[in-house]
Amino acid sequence: MLVPLLGQPAGYRRVVNAIVKLFDPAATAALAPLFQLETRLALGVGFAIFTLGSLLWTARHVWRGDTSVAGLGWDVIEIGVLWAFFWLVSPVFAVGLYFAVWHAVRHIGRLAIVDPASRDALDAGEWPTALGRFYRDATPLTIVSLALFAGLYVWVPTDGSPDGLLAIYLVGIAVLTLPHVAVVTWMDRMQYAG
Repeated sequence: MLVPLLGQPAGYRRVVNAIVKLFDPAATAALAPLFQLETRLALGVGFAIFTLGSLLWTARHVWRGDTSVAGLGWDVIEIGVLWAFFWLVSPVFAVGLYFAVWHAVRHIGRLAIVDPASRDALDAGEWPTALGRFYRDATPLTIVSLALFAGLYVWVPTDGSPDGLLAIYLVGIAVLTLPHVAVVTWMDRMQYAG
């Protein structure tokens, strides 16, 4: 989420201002320092160091024999592609496409492999069974999420403009991030336990 700020600051600013205006229109001025070149350069250098540190951490696991060189190679390619994608593509389109196509597919796959019945169905080539289990498990939280978005639309004032509606949507996504992190943490424990 930081790379679009570095590569597409004007588009990023438009979206952030639309979100902040929902709650305090005067507060957008407080965000101005975030978009200054010096701030963006510092954030970019910091995030590049973090990215390289993450890859070095994976390389450490290669040297210890915990993972393969090919896995590290794929990580390097994936992270490079994501950096370039988020740098070059407009922020809203980049985030939307990333979450709908890249993140969601990987997340669904991980959910399938931590569920023993889904994993067995996948091993047997029974994709419809595994997907059916995912849909069954995801339906209650999907309904709650849609109710959250409906509530935000009703209770958060907006002018109905595309930017206003996008802002409500992004606030909803932000609210859903905490339970999502809890699910991913559970998946990590299930996948890497033992």
